[in-house]
Amino acid sequence: MKYLLLISVILVSMFITSCQDKDYFFGAGGSSVDYGEIYNAASLGTTISGSGWNQVTNFDTNGVSSGATPDHTNDHITISTNGTYSITTYGSIKTGSFSQTTAFISVYKNNQATRIQDMRQDGIAPFNDGVRPFSLSALATLTSGDTIELWVYSSTVAGTTFNKQHLNVVQIS
Repeated sequence: MKYLLLISVILVSMFITSCQDKDYFFGAGGSSVDYGEIYNAASLGTTISGSGWNQVTNFDTNGVSSGATPDHTNDHITISTNGTYSITTYGSIKTGSFSQTTAFISVYKNNQATRIQDMRQDGIAPFNDGVRPFSLSALATLTSGDTIELWVYSSTVAGTTFNKQHLNVVQIS
C-alpha cells in the first residue's frame, strides 16, 4: 500500500510539472474551446455618426482570447472554429437632447448580414440626455470566418453615444 501511494504521488507530481505554464480549457469531447472579447476601456464614449443602423466603432481594447480573434481596430471578433457560442454584450448608451430619439441595439454577424437571434434590445434610450445600461446574451451557431459585431439603430443623429461597451464570445460546443 505504501508503494502504491508513493507511485501515485510521483505520477501526480510528474503531471503537475508537465502542465506548468500552460492553459487548459476543455469543451465537448475534450477539445479546447474558442473565446474572445473586445471592449471600450476609455472613459469617454463615442457618438454614432448618423441616423439609421451604424456599427459601434469605438472599441479600443482586445481582451483575452484563444482561437477566436478579437480585432478592436475593425470592431469585431472573428470565429475560427465551427460550433455553438455564447455571445454577450453590455455597456451604456446615452441619447442626445431630442426626446423622440429611439435607439435599438443588436448583435450581427458578417457586417450586418445576419442578426444573431434574440440579440436585440429595443427602445433603449427613450428620454432626454438619459444614460441607460444595456445587456444582451444569446446562443448562436457560428462557422469559421464569421465576424461578430455590435450595431445600433438611432432615429436621429442628435448625439447617441456609447460608453464602456463589451462584446465577447465563448464556444460551448
